[in-house]
Amino acid sequence: MFGPQDKAVGKATVKFSASRNGAAVNAVIDYGASNPLVKVAPDIDANGEFTLTPGSGSLTIDATITGDQFPACESFIEDPSGKKLFLGGFAPNTKEQIMRLYGSMNKPKEVWFESHIVVTLDSSGSFQQLQGGGSGSNSTRPACENLSLSPYEWNARIMGSIPMPSDAP
Repeated sequence: MFGPQDKAVGKATVKFSASRNGAAVNAVIDYGASNPLVKVAPDIDANGEFTLTPGSGSLTIDATITGDQFPACESFIEDPSGKKLFLGGFAPNTKEQIMRLYGSMNKPKEVWFESHIVVTLDSSGSFQQLQGGGSGSNSTRPACENLSLSPYEWNARIMGSIPMPSDAP
């Protein structure tokens, strides 16, 4: 099953589009690649749909991430100072979910997570405080509505909501 080499880099296919709708910017990215070390490996596909809407001292971010449901996936956005916000993440329930990459179990349009975040920005566009909602993850869906959180608190809350697979070592 394994190729003759012990390391390789997959060749990703990527499609990106962006459009404006009034003040909002919509961006869609589709990407996928197979494991080059496994013969006849299926592509692992993901899709991100993002709407960024600037306000007076704020940025509203709506994100929907879909894909094959295996392996794990995370989505981030970065401000001009390099600070990152975790939009959400997904981890499979068990390692057996690898079978979702094959045949009728492959559902690349199944939603992994959705996020709705309103970020307060400083004068240089750096993230300050957040209010959010949406699933954030595939499982426990942290309740962040009506909370005002720092980027650090937000990221920790989202990370804590993504369970490890039940059969992880």
